[in-house]
Amino acid sequence: MRAGFTLVKSWQEQEFEHAQKLQGPKPETAPNRLLSHLFAHPDFLGIRQIKSKEKTINFFKVLNKRKVPISMLRSLSFRSIPSDVKLLRTIVWKVLIGYLPTETHKWEPHMKAQQKLYQEFE
Repeated sequence: MRAGFTLVKSWQEQEFEHAQKLQGPKPETAPNRLLSHLFAHPDFLGIRQIKSKEKTINFFKVLNKRKVPISMLRSLSFRSIPSDVKLLRTIVWKVLIGYLPTETHKWEPHMKAQQKLYQEFE
């Protein structure tokens, strides 16, 4: 390599490096175990595009509240729910259709009650 020349990174490499620096909520700050699992999901860590990672982080921030602001969740979902983290779409849809309550601390007891109800039908 000649003196004075430097390697230029491609825009994909630069975008990937920037995306790696973006951080979502920490799993230990999640109001329940389901969200804790979502925030630590390996699919999230592997997102390479900045816009996709930023959008996913925005969904994480809305879900990381004691009570999910449903109007904000609807607004974010209007242009699509990111599919990079598969569990995210499932959770968002369950909240939007009213299957999961907006109070995140009630999710686990609610899902356990629903599983028990389902098992009674078998």
